[in-house]
Amino acid sequence: VRLGSDPAEAPDPLGQRPTTLKRLLAELRAFRPERILVQNWWNLHPDLVARCSSLAPTALALHDFHGLCPRSFRTPPEAAHACPGAAEYRARDLSACARCVAPLAGSLSAGRVHALLEQRLALFEGQLAAASLVLVPSRTHLVRITDLVPLHGKGRILEPGLCHEFSGAAPAPRD
Repeated sequence: VRLGSDPAEAPDPLGQRPTTLKRLLAELRAFRPERILVQNWWNLHPDLVARCSSLAPTALALHDFHGLCPRSFRTPPEAAHACPGAAEYRARDLSACARCVAPLAGSLSAGRVHALLEQRLALFEGQLAAASLVLVPSRTHLVRITDLVPLHGKGRILEPGLCHEFSGAAPAPRD
């Protein structure tokens, strides 16, 4: 089911869009899928995977590190910033993240930014726990993510590309 969000319902900093979520769940209940694949859940609702899991086994596809990093790729804009490691995530020490995203936070206080980041991490860990399967695009991604947060043995590599090989010769490249 592909569902566009309601333009009248802007997401809050944690991505909550309750009206859009209700529409999506209604569509899924009507469709009655055997399995569900969730991608890019942050723009719908932070507990989307848990809600979908109540309807059918649900896989979560991770394309980047957005669940851990508001900048998505754990690449700070300045060399002075260093992304937290596994110990910091376990201890909920997200001060490095708070410093990194502070310029994007506008008038939010440092304490509020830190609290939002902690809540965001907890929501991401909830998504991982609720998923039947966590799909990543490469071995490198799988190793990096499992170094930082537990996947509970659910991590699998789904390499990008075609699902089926085409028979015959590949077409000639276009000029």
